[in-house]
Amino acid sequence: MGRIHRSLVIASIAILGGQVVFAGDAGARLGPPREEKIARFQDWRFGMFIHWSLASGFGRSVYIAKLGGDIMTLARNFDQNAVKFDADAYVALAKRAGCRYIVPVIKHEDGFCLWPTETTPFHAQREYPAELVAAAHKQDLGILFYYSWETRLKAGQPNAGLSNEELQRLRVPQIRELLARYRPDGIWIDNVARPESLLAEVSHVVRATDPKALLGDKNPAYAAQGLTDFAESEGAYSREASKGFRQAGLASEWCERLPHDGKETRAGWFADVMEPLPPLTDEEVGIAARDKLASLIHCVGTGTNYLLDVMPLPSGEVLAPHAQIMEAIGRWVAPRGEAIYGTRMMPEVEEKWGYAVSKGGAVYLHVLSYDETTMAKFRRRGKKAKTDGGAEQGALLSDRTGLPADKRISVALRGEVAKAHVIPGDTEIPYQVSNNVVSLDLSSVEIDPVDTIIRLAMND
Repeated sequence: MGRIHRSLVIASIAILGGQVVFAGDAGARLGPPREEKIARFQDWRFGMFIHWSLASGFGRSVYIAKLGGDIMTLARNFDQNAVKFDADAYVALAKRAGCRYIVPVIKHEDGFCLWPTETTPFHAQREYPAELVAAAHKQDLGILFYYSWETRLKAGQPNAGLSNEELQRLRVPQIRELLARYRPDGIWIDNVARPESLLAEVSHVVRATDPKALLGDKNPAYAAQGLTDFAESEGAYSREASKGFRQAGLASEWCERLPHDGKETRAGWFADVMEPLPPLTDEEVGIAARDKLASLIHCVGTGTNYLLDVMPLPSGEVLAPHAQIMEAIGRWVAPRGEAIYGTRMMPEVEEKWGYAVSKGGAVYLHVLSYDETTMAKFRRRGKKAKTDGGAEQGALLSDRTGLPADKRISVALRGEVAKAHVIPGDTEIPYQVSNNVVSLDLSSVEIDPVDTIIRLAMND
């Protein structure tokens, strides 16, 4: 993963005839098919990141040489070492976790391509992208290809002597090749140290090659200009900084890593172990799953997709702890999917107990309920961690305090409530309405340790 570009140029947003228009760029107007594919992306809501390439086992590309690895040897042996790569198994794990799409690394910052490209000799021989696309589409999951600009080229490595301009002449053909040959649902671009002209060219190639393909990037300004379809964020997620962006109907996504155990978060996005790890205890799985579910629910509540990273070993085998955590997440998500997938944030609802989202004729109240360990984690994030732009890493959760001690909540809504009940299940909750404020007493409800969900069926 690269450094995060934090400029957010969305001040000049206007609504004309129901369309979102950005000043200075009439071409950014939303409309089919762009409006449709953005809605499809937002409907997915939860995805699985897959970091597997030359850096697997080292944590990050920059650690390969530091830890005694030789990148050219790794490249030559990559295919023969991939004895446990199984695209169908990856997708099956994603489905068990409740994910609706996957984002596998296809080319990382070291420049190694996971397909037999015609643009460079630095590539795998096996058609990993073809296997991944076939597996994803067979199991009805979306798939976006992670593609990074080269930022970690070393002397002696193919393309290391090329100028930035020469490297740029490789990138556009590679993206065109990936789209035309494998037909993924989109391209997920990492590293933003590039001129806007290159991104504009990439955008044109994507639209021309496959108008239905999504294009994501870390600079929200590019989506605001219509060059991309969604903005990615890693490490820190500031709710307020992108609130107007999401209210304009554009999509965003936040990605986070899985820990190797129930408590620790590693520095890299790739596995930093070479051999399989032992399974976690039930307690460790529970701690890690609740932690990631907390992040998922906050993304759902703020209209953002959540992308959770698994890190296979060099052999392609998924670490046992990652499989355990993902499956535990899936067990929680499965009976609550109606309050997650296809929902839209309700920015007019600002309540400390949690979030409200809508879908069809229902409003879903996500009533947060964290234990002290979880709350302490997010407080530490807010106090200590800083991003490139200086935003606090804890901004994602810092403005919500969860269920009040008296277990009573209220929400201002327009429309008539026909029924209130807990999901999963159908336990009705008594409620009162006064001046469009719905008040609910949850004292008789079994409170979920992460998120108690109330479904309000609306008459209009």
